[in-house]
Amino acid sequence: MNERFITGIQHLNVKNLLLWQEGKVIYEEHRDEGCYRNGYSATKSFTSAAFGIARDKGLVSLDEYVVDCFREELPIDVSKELEALQLKHLLSMSLGQEKPLLMGASRPRMQEKDWVRFVLRQQPVHAPGTVFQYTNAGPYLIGILVARRAGMLLSDFLYETLLAPLGFLYPTMEKDPLKRDFGAGGMMVTAEELLRFGIVFLNRGENLISSDWVSLVQKEFVPGSHYGYGFWLRDDGVYLADGKYGQFSVIMPKKHAVLAVTMDDPDPHRLLELFEKEVYPELKEV
Repeated sequence: MNERFITGIQHLNVKNLLLWQEGKVIYEEHRDEGCYRNGYSATKSFTSAAFGIARDKGLVSLDEYVVDCFREELPIDVSKELEALQLKHLLSMSLGQEKPLLMGASRPRMQEKDWVRFVLRQQPVHAPGTVFQYTNAGPYLIGILVARRAGMLLSDFLYETLLAPLGFLYPTMEKDPLKRDFGAGGMMVTAEELLRFGIVFLNRGENLISSDWVSLVQKEFVPGSHYGYGFWLRDDGVYLADGKYGQFSVIMPKKHAVLAVTMDDPDPHRLLELFEKEVYPELKEV
């Protein structure tokens, strides 16, 4: 392992780090081994996986219109922008709303109990699909819809279709005021689980998720956004689940490698930048 990388991460609040390539862990560091941590927005990538599985089962479609999926919660007056909003816009952070919704600082102070109605009242001001804006609203609605179409909690669906086959324990997830799973953040994960999740995508779904969905999540929807369907996109085909304070599952197809990290650092992307500079070029291509 590159010594400059090992030295550099000593100044970061890394809890656990696992670098896997070609069937084995080639480097690891643990300061809090096996501990479950809040995955924050890495949860969005799990929700994306749930949508992909639901899509494989014929329960949902990217081209469905939000107004058809949430008819009971629509505002009285529906704008043309809201009428044009599709599920693919929810996944790609291109809803067109004026500001981000359901973000971490606002949720504990919200008086509204029905967050679906709340989100849909904040109608788009831009044509959906034209403007990228990071928000919790889209993944939250996606998680709600998957749960409704599957007839169970999002956490139940994830567990039955993906997590249990991978050996995960039943997931603990943040809930909204109506006790529905919050698919945009708050799922508890370990570094080992983030690694296993990344390996599934690296291996084109491993018969749990279609290879078609694995390809779709890697495509930038809004030009310049560096965002696919629930995953951030980086150079050289690298893509990742990325949670606040450094909860990462970094998938590197050209190297057939995955980097899984749990951290508690206010500037966690320093680790990614150091990895890309010092380690990634040294990994053999497969």
